[in-house]
Parts: sequence; structure tokens; C-alpha cells
Amino acid sequence: MSDVTQAFAPVRAKLYTAPLGTDVSTVVAHDSALPAEFEDNGAIDLSSGYSFTPAGTPTRTVEREFYDDAIFYITESPSDDVPTWDVTFLESNLYVIENAFGATVDSAGGLVYTGGIPAHKAMVLDLADAAASPKTQRFLVPDTSLAINGSINPSGNAKLQKTPLRFSANPTTGELGVGVTGLFIMWSSWLADAS
Repeated sequence: MSDVTQAFAPVRAKLYTAPLGTDVSTVVAHDSALPAEFEDNGAIDLSSGYSFTPAGTPTRTVEREFYDDAIFYITESPSDDVPTWDVTFLESNLYVIENAFGATVDSAGGLVYTGGIPAHKAMVLDLADAAASPKTQRFLVPDTSLAINGSINPSGNAKLQKTPLRFSANPTTGELGVGVTGLFIMWSSWLADAS
């Protein structure tokens, strides 16, 4: 897969969230429709506002013999880190604000912030590059925690309010598909057999 034509530089993105427990078993590759429970979170700043960090490396413990310092036994345990996605939104979308604060906005535009842990959600992130036949990538996370990742500020002459959110994948027993469980599933069009 070292062919340079496989390069993927996303310039378009859409992020959708749904209540935790939404049936995501029907979600497949990028061109498939999402269940009705998923809400579009609006415009994303891809110039500086998207990153994906996989889970950390396992912890390794090495036991050595006392006499000659030879390795006697090695144990490994999974990292406590979980995969994370950092996304910066360019607009004050209702769903972004509700996700950021873990609170519902009422009909008058009021939000009562009580703190605590925001509600977990299901998340889909769709990415595409600028090619005429774009390469696409879709992440589906059946259980994600949300947190504001920085400060919410208008920026520059455009006076856009940018909202940086971090989504973290949580261990779940929810099915990604029939008999499939995991932290997330990813589809990349350029990795498909037909590409």
C-alpha cells in the first residue's frame, strides 16, 4: 500500500451524534444512510480542527534474573488510553452546544449547565478528500464520551465561534454489526477490494 495514489488528505467532514443505545448495526460504509436518530453537528474546521489518536501502547513489565540480568519474564497489559477524535466546529449548531455542555437547549435558547459528566452518545464521523472521485473514510463509535477540548471563542475577522470537542471511544457491549463488538469500526474506500 505504498503507492502514492493512496494518499488521503480529508478536506470535507461531517459528524453525526445520536443518543447512546441507538441501533448502529445497520450503519456500513460511507455511502450508506444513517438511522434517523443521528443529528448533523454542522460545519467542521478541517484546516486545524481534526485529529485522530489511536489507543496508547501496552504497558510492558520486564523481570530480569538477579545474577546475570538476563530477561526472565515479560508481561504486557493494555493501555488505559482510548482512541480519541478532536474536532473543531465552526458554527454554534444546537447539537454541538448540547453535546459540549451535556444539557438541552430549550425553545427560548436557554441552557442550564449543572456540570458533571455529559451524556454518552453514538458517533459517526465521515471524511472525504477533494478528488473528483473522492476517497472516503467513516468512523462509527457506538459509545463515546464528549468533553470541551479547550475554550470556546470567536476567532479572527469572521467572528466565528469555534467549539473544540473531544470524542473518546468507550468499551461497549453494543453491537457494531451482527456479532461484532469493539471500540469503533472504520471504513476506508481506498482499502476496499474493488479500489
